[in-house]
Amino acid sequence: MANRTEPVAGISLPAGVGALLRKDLVVFRTRDRFLVLLIYLLGHPTVLPNQEAFFWLGIGLVGALSLYVPTVEWHQETDHMLSSLPVSRATVVFSRYLSSVFACAVGAGAWVSTGHLLGPVLAAEGTIPGMWTTLPGIAAFVFVAILLLSLFLPLYFRFGLGKGAMIFVPSVMGLYLLTSHFRGFAPPATAVRDRVAAFSAAVSPGWGLFLIILLLATMVAASGKLSVRWFENRDL
Repeated sequence: MANRTEPVAGISLPAGVGALLRKDLVVFRTRDRFLVLLIYLLGHPTVLPNQEAFFWLGIGLVGALSLYVPTVEWHQETDHMLSSLPVSRATVVFSRYLSSVFACAVGAGAWVSTGHLLGPVLAAEGTIPGMWTTLPGIAAFVFVAILLLSLFLPLYFRFGLGKGAMIFVPSVMGLYLLTSHFRGFAPPATAVRDRVAAFSAAVSPGWGLFLIILLLATMVAASGKLSVRWFENRDL
């Protein structure tokens, strides 16, 4: 019987995932990674004085890290070749979600690190401690990043990057408008942070963190299942 798993960094993953991740690393060259990080850092003097803007700069970094390879493949019109790879479409979806979750972790780490390093120098007076120094702020960042990725990736696998983005952007704008009443018209990142803090205080910080992680895992699992279904039914 063929081996259905393979070790990747000491972790047993479905066969073919390692090859797909290595392919992504070849496409996302070291030079390009430094370029993305440089663009992120150059935005700090402008946005760091505003915590809300700095929050979305970090989310933008997560998006850039997650979607760089799909963007290159779409631009070079090689994304349709995914169906010709000697792996199942479910494996392709799994590897994309795995790399996106890793990008989220890297982006969150960079956001927290640069906030701590540059915040005291660039942030406006009275904004320290910043959102990046509190557990509710970091949890809000990860929640928003995972939510947006969980909404976008099924559209990407169903319609491709271009059409998926055209559907995703107005959908997120509509979600923003629909939730404005529940947010009390507060800035979205601040509103999510405040809701996370209130929820954690109501159920205790430990249980609050556990339930947030459970919610994130559920979102990723449901999004991944939908992505597999749509990708398997898509003609490439």
